[in-house]
Amino acid sequence: MRDVEECSLSEFVALSDVPEHLPARGGVRFSRAAVYRWAAQGKRGVRLHSVRIGAAQFTTIAWLQEFIRETNPVSRQQPKAGRDQRASGGATEIAAATRAKLAKHGLRCE
Repeated sequence: MRDVEECSLSEFVALSDVPEHLPARGGVRFSRAAVYRWAAQGKRGVRLHSVRIGAAQFTTIAWLQEFIRETNPVSRQQPKAGRDQRASGGATEIAAATRAKLAKHGLRCE
């Protein structure tokens, strides 16, 4: 994470403007309250890095991207195996990936 001193003033985004930079979920934007909560309390043990300048609180797009990356690990972003995946061989791919993870830890699955 870059320090505040390394950021130019043009990089800062007011926390109240962050929802405009995020994709909508089902046509509904994230609330400003959610963004302020991410900065104050965090989500899944990770806080959105922010700085207070005067009465306003700011973050950067880079800090926001880092927060999203840390709170949404790759394993959570992958769809779960459903009927369509199983029918197209998705279950086989998932089983192979599971076997590989087990082998990495010295375990075997038969």
